[in-house]
Amino acid sequence: MTAATVPTENDSSSAGCNVECVGQRPALDQYLKIGYVPADDCHCWGGAAETLEDSAADAGISELASALGRDDVASEFRDRSAAWTNVFDPDATSDGGYMRNRNAGGTWTGASFSPSTGSGFVEGSSARYTWMVYSDVAGLASALGGKQATVDRLDAFFRADDGSFDFSAEDDTKYDPTNEPDINAPYLYDYVGAPYKTQETVRAELDQLWTPDSGGIPGNDDAGTMSSWYVWSALGMYPQDPTRADLVLTSPLFPRAVVHTGNGRTIDVNAPAASSKNLYIKDVQVTGAPSNRPWVPASFVKKGGTLDYTLVAKAQKSWGKAAADAPPSDRSGEIPAFVRSSDPSVKVEPGSTAKTSLTMSTMTGKQVRVRWSVEAPDGLKVTPASSAVTVPKSGEVTVPVTVKATKKAADGVYTLPLIVTTTDGRRITAAPLTVTVGTRGTLSWYVNNRGISASDDDPKANFDGEGWSYSAAALADAGATPAGRSRRTASTSRGPTSRQARPTTSWREARTRCST
Repeated sequence: MTAATVPTENDSSSAGCNVECVGQRPALDQYLKIGYVPADDCHCWGGAAETLEDSAADAGISELASALGRDDVASEFRDRSAAWTNVFDPDATSDGGYMRNRNAGGTWTGASFSPSTGSGFVEGSSARYTWMVYSDVAGLASALGGKQATVDRLDAFFRADDGSFDFSAEDDTKYDPTNEPDINAPYLYDYVGAPYKTQETVRAELDQLWTPDSGGIPGNDDAGTMSSWYVWSALGMYPQDPTRADLVLTSPLFPRAVVHTGNGRTIDVNAPAASSKNLYIKDVQVTGAPSNRPWVPASFVKKGGTLDYTLVAKAQKSWGKAAADAPPSDRSGEIPAFVRSSDPSVKVEPGSTAKTSLTMSTMTGKQVRVRWSVEAPDGLKVTPASSAVTVPKSGEVTVPVTVKATKKAADGVYTLPLIVTTTDGRRITAAPLTVTVGTRGTLSWYVNNRGISASDDDPKANFDGEGWSYSAAALADAGATPAGRSRRTASTSRGPTSRQARPTTSWREARTRCST
């Protein structure tokens, strides 16, 4: 537990990154302070991915502590396991939210976002990593807009426009069955009232991708991870949440199988009608008792028992659909409310005002009372500068805000931290309000500093959402200095041995260095 609570020198070192970072918990000091691993100074391959990994690890520590009777530790880490909510952006796209890389100050990285981005993730995209919430699938579904919205998102994730399964992994917004981050995704239908879709998706993957020939395993087996997915799925059960011994169910591939669990105990799987056509569950008996639940608890795994499946060729849409039958999710510690500006970059001329608003919603299904405040620098005034707001249990609430720049306000980009807390004092991560002061129709109106990194050795800016930025030193060499005039274009080369104004990156080039 010490490694998860006491930051070390290695945790703040980028040695070995990206592939072999020396820290056990990279940027643990930041994770403990702000509730996620930030994109800047993450000392890891990707901050968003690291946050999801830490969230899962914390859920595991909570379960272990509970089993040992350490309820205090279990509660602490149960709350910490909801860190994934701090890297979920509900407004990432017009189609809904995604996991995103986030800076320590609360801003999302990049001037734009696509679900196909790999920035902040490891050998995967945001679209694929968004499903890596093992212990709180119900919470993820709520954040995505509800069960039906989640079913629709999963359908689009697994299928091409013509409705056929797309397991090619050629589109970064689609499922990748060749790597670990999203291989749990076919089983998430079990949590949102559509177990029959888990059954048909898993069976399609078993039939289409796995063969007895050379190359019959999709992707790198990675010490047996992919093969174990096949074995579990063929048995008709899967450990979707790696922190618990519960198993979620699908249709078995074989008429009979016996799993020897140790100490003379077994799990007997009987599916006499199993065939290539009979891939849907009509009913299940768990050790002789009828069950509509598409999962079995840890006690079944521990004690052993019998699973008797009745399989048919037609989808049974009612089996396992009831909310009460869904596998368990731990919703402790979820962010009480999402708070964001309707316009992430407000523009205002000196002596003028601009209107924007704060949008607030919750994924908890409960009404929540929050207080927010913003402190404006000299030359700017925000009205109101603070207020208390009741966030409804469903839908959104909008708070109109006016930003005024004095006539003497200097041109530039201002970052106004947004402080949000619940009435009981819990801090809520919120992106700051960004205000650009400039003259409409001039460069000052369009300027921003997202794409320029002050240090070549530790580039932190990000102008495209993929981790690329320009070197401030190279721009200065080319004659482009802050608040100055350029004497030539920033991209002018001084020759192969000189420093050039070229994009640099905080992760992509590091990855190249590590792989060469």
